[in-house]
Amino acid sequence: RHRLATTTVSGAPLGGAGDVVVQHAAASSDVDRTAAFFIFGGVLTGPINYRWLDFLAAASRSIAPQGGAASLAAKVALQSTVMQPLIYLPSFYLTNALVRRWSVAE
Repeated sequence: RHRLATTTVSGAPLGGAGDVVVQHAAASSDVDRTAAFFIFGGVLTGPINYRWLDFLAAASRSIAPQGGAASLAAKVALQSTVMQPLIYLPSFYLTNALVRRWSVAE
């Protein structure tokens, strides 16, 4: 019913908790890094995926109305050529740089 709010609110703690688990396994602690994952999860991953997944579903129905493997291939192709290189990765690195106060040289 409130998918956007749900994905936004759940994205933040999931991003932060995932980073805490990884840091615990690596026996390290970086609060700024965890904050970056928390913010990225809530501000970017939740809302962007909310819209993106709807777009992917509609696009794959248009590209491969029969569904099946062709639909899956269309989704993977769009994810790999549009979302990851143009939206997700730049947003991830920008969020990390801003939250962790990285300089351009870093």
